Amino acid sequence: MTKLGRDFWLYRSGQFISSLGDICASIALAWWVLHKTGSGTAMASIMMPAMLLRIFSLPLMAPLGDRFSRKALVAYSNFSCAFASLLFAAMV
Repeated sequence: MTKLGRDFWLYRSGQFISSLGDICASIALAWWVLHKTGSGTAMASIMMPAMLLRIFSLPLMAPLGDRFSRKALVAYSNFSCAFASLLFAAMV
């Protein structure tokens, strides 16, 4: 069995923290919309597009992981999430 090394664990730890941040942000957004509108329908209309995008994009991304550098794909995904978060913050 091979050792994974320090760089691997640093990278995976960063990914884990990034995922936790994404989850916390989506929960906070849902609570904020529910607090401001009092409507579950409004909350669902905000949350559903993001959920559908995740559901349909995950199976499509698996073949990309086989063809391209996974590290580059993850970095691109994180950059995309950061850009979307900044865009949402600007809209709020």
